[in-house]
Amino acid sequence: GGMVTNEFAAGLGYTDILITYAGRKYVIEVKLKENERSREKSMAQILGYMDRCLVNEGWLVVFRRKSKKSWSERITWSTEVVETGQTIHVVGC
Repeated sequence: GGMVTNEFAAGLGYTDILITYAGRKYVIEVKLKENERSREKSMAQILGYMDRCLVNEGWLVVFRRKSKKSWSERITWSTEVVETGQTIHVVGC
């Protein structure tokens, strides 16, 4: 009953995954963590996609390539509400 679109054209850029289910849209952006500056750029990028898709909630999935931690230590989840009231769930692994 839903639809998954990968590399959905959202204005000037592309969001990695757009899920439409039960009348709602879910924007998911997948990134490789390089440094803190890349995180800031990723947050700004997903906020732009959320605006273009007219949604208030999105997911940013960040992979760390060179981590020596175990998977149980690497997996994190945080939720951030930005000043516009939009919610971004940041999942790290």
